[in-house]
Amino acid sequence: RVRSTVINLGDGVAATRGTGVRVDGGVVAHVYNTVVFNAADVAQGVGVRLDALSSRVINNTFVLRATDQARGVVLNSANADLVNNLFFISAPDGVGMEEAADPSRPGRVVANAFSPGMSALYLDFADAEYADLDALASLEGVGAIEGNLVAPPGFAGPATYTLAADSACVDQGVDTSE
Repeated sequence: RVRSTVINLGDGVAATRGTGVRVDGGVVAHVYNTVVFNAADVAQGVGVRLDALSSRVINNTFVLRATDQARGVVLNSANADLVNNLFFISAPDGVGMEEAADPSRPGRVVANAFSPGMSALYLDFADAEYADLDALASLEGVGAIEGNLVAPPGFAGPATYTLAADSACVDQGVDTSE
């Protein structure tokens, strides 16, 4: 489990690539309440890469800037739930979620916010197909796709990853208490 963590991929200096959280193997991977960002452009950046049998990515913020390629979440994991996450991705090839292997369909994609201007919200890597949320919902094996928003995040300041009071993302999440 990764919980309530702040991860800076670039640490203020330019880097070739970076991954905020990578989970290899295991049965379950949980990433909660984490901010993954890079202060300086990287060539390639990934917020979270999940190589686990079942995963939950809940209440996270991904702010990734890259000169080439950036991914919020890379799934090499079946039945991953992505709930209440904010994806702000600025890159020529910027994608919110990428399916890295087949079959690694997301379980639920619920109440996430995606910044406009990304190449796609979803990339099926095996087929090299970019998709929006409607196309993702039509894929076999995908769980609930509901309550997602495409809007600028509306951060309170340039280096502050909390939302301003007038952000379209305020109060858009769902209750994830267990």
